[in-house]
Amino acid sequence: MQATGVVRAGVLLALLAGMLVLIVMAPSAARAAWTGADAHIVDPYGTGYVSLLNVRVANQAMNDSAAVTEVQFSDDGVDWLGATYTGQAQDWVLGGASGAKTLYVRFAAADGSLSPIVETRTTVDTQGPRTRALGAARARSGAAVTFRYAVSDRVSPTVKAALVIRGAGEKKTVPLGWVRTGTRSVSVKLDLPAGTYRWWVRAMDLAHWGQEKKVSRPLLVK
Repeated sequence: MQATGVVRAGVLLALLAGMLVLIVMAPSAARAAWTGADAHIVDPYGTGYVSLLNVRVANQAMNDSAAVTEVQFSDDGVDWLGATYTGQAQDWVLGGASGAKTLYVRFAAADGSLSPIVETRTTVDTQGPRTRALGAARARSGAAVTFRYAVSDRVSPTVKAALVIRGAGEKKTVPLGWVRTGTRSVSVKLDLPAGTYRWWVRAMDLAHWGQEKKVSRPLLVK
């Protein structure tokens, strides 16, 4: 019995050794694999938001034994549409309307193999913000005054804003930086001569759309 066990162990070892030899000696094509697959929607402003459903998709892929021949896109990961692979960014039209989007990308090689699926995300915002000055303001020249305003945007949660005052041959612009949408207020020390002015807020959203509409209010400086 002990001799039989020794024989079986020897046979197993021989089989394992043979398998290792076959793996080492196998042609590289038999061990082919996708060595790289990457894609992302081009983000022109670095905000994660784009202004149109028409986007550019940067894409790169490598296969260690077969030429990459096609890049394929899908809005749902089920239905795919392919284009000749060039390594250059491709145009694509995202489905639906404004909002968060996921695009699925994969690659095909000349040997018929498909790469792992790559997911790339962005948010589409196709309309600009709206701003509204909330009430008239009064101030003494050289004194601080508080301006209350409202900003709305259907998609972007923040906008790059500026307070604009114009009138009597004067124009003053005060950058407010990126502010959240909703009702806001800002206190500004005015260095304006006495007179009547109009004030409003200028805004640009994360997709770099300028405001679609503004409501201004009067400012009286004494």
